[in-house]
Amino acid sequence: MPRSLPAPLTATAGSRAQTARAEAEAREALRRAAEQEALRQRAAQLRPAPVPIETVRTEPAAASSPYSRMGYVDDAEIEAHVRGLLTRRASA
Repeated sequence: MPRSLPAPLTATAGSRAQTARAEAEAREALRRAAEQEALRQRAAQLRPAPVPIETVRTEPAAASSPYSRMGYVDDAEIEAHVRGLLTRRASA
């Protein structure tokens, strides 16, 4: 009948091997934390300066268009405008 393998000494609580392993893991965790903090500081240094937001306009950008203040325009008005535009373009 096969025998089971003994548990490694690093798994045995209180053993010197387990203590040494715990110390090595703690050192590695501290090293990783220091690396992450250094990366955070470097990222903060490289972060671009915030771009100032322009003042909010009170009028929409399309306010310069003569049609922006018309409000609701029905199809007949649109058709009349397009026909007039085409007539002016054809005569030019």
